[in-house]
Amino acid sequence: MEVMSSFFDNRPRFSPETYARIVLSELGISSFPIDVRSIVEKRGIIYAESDFNGINFDGALRRQNGKALVVINSGISYPGRKNFTIAHELGHFEIKGHNEREYFCTYKDINVFKPEKIYEYEANQFAAEL
Repeated sequence: MEVMSSFFDNRPRFSPETYARIVLSELGISSFPIDVRSIVEKRGIIYAESDFNGINFDGALRRQNGKALVVINSGISYPGRKNFTIAHELGHFEIKGHNEREYFCTYKDINVFKPEKIYEYEANQFAAEL
């Protein structure tokens, strides 16, 4: 399955919150709570969990050959933290300008809102909007 969004596209540049609202609108989601994992799957992104072999990562996004994969640390037991991490990685996928093939995000990346780490900051804003 090809992913619904491309990281090389001609979309206008919006705020992370606007990208989140666009995703909800495109999928017809208007009620809460939001099932972030189902959004990932509806966007054509493969979802998986891994212990990352003991490496300190909470989540990752990888793009390759027209496909995308979100991997979340299987050791995250708190549902709210897991959902935010999934939404954060989805933010890297959806926000125009987040063009890296891979994002590996630590707990600190996902839980600290620092504007000097602009891609992590924007992914956090996207996740918070969901």
